[in-house]
Amino acid sequence: MDYEDMTEHEIELFILSHNWKFAKTMPTIPHWYVVREQCRNDLEFCRFVMHIRKYGEVRPWHKYRHTYLDIGEYSYWTMGSPIDETIIINRAYLYKPTF
Repeated sequence: MDYEDMTEHEIELFILSHNWKFAKTMPTIPHWYVVREQCRNDLEFCRFVMHIRKYGEVRPWHKYRHTYLDIGEYSYWTMGSPIDETIIINRAYLYKPTF
């Protein structure tokens, strides 16, 4: 299925309208997530996942490579499963070195 690109406004609404839960099982790798089945709209979830994958960039994380999309002060990613198997979108603060 092809998903229509999200507008900047739609992305902002998606991000602001969901409860991003802190991943407390991984406190040494602070990040938050939203679960697909708890999202208000499955199509909106899928569109955001596909937007991340289309416009993000592949970066290494340990032995893995994920597609990350930076928006505002966060970086968003999924684990790369096919869209029908994707159940979580993650986000973490962007790394900003201080010199």
